[in-house]
Amino acid sequence: MGVRRGCTVAAVDLRHEPVTLETDRYRIEGLLTLPREGYRSRLSDFVNQRDREFFSISNAKISTLDTPPDQTMEVPFIMVARHHVHLVTPQAPDAVSEQAPPPVQASAAEQAPLEAQAETPEPAPAEAPAEGNGTQ
Repeated sequence: MGVRRGCTVAAVDLRHEPVTLETDRYRIEGLLTLPREGYRSRLSDFVNQRDREFFSISNAKISTLDTPPDQTMEVPFIMVARHHVHLVTPQAPDAVSEQAPPPVQASAAEQAPLEAQAETPEPAPAEAPAEGNGTQ
């Protein structure tokens, strides 16, 4: 396998949003992985993406809708097909175990182009000539 040159992968900081998903038969509570900021970082934008096939849920508690809430199965990770989900609601941050997986960070090679881009100063705006300076 060869190495692709000239291809830069942008780093994405991720966050974990406590949510409850419901399907026809199951209620799934856990941490949904979302971008920390920027494009599609809001829960509503993220779940309404037409190109997203699955939702990644960590620290999931799964129960059937017709059994008591104390009969749950807990799994460290589950992927739920988007087309099965009928309801998504955010939870209070303390409702789900906050032992989320560590945030995904860019490697030093990936971070260098981003830092260089951030350090590029923006040009200062041109100052307007002062009025009443006595020259005509």
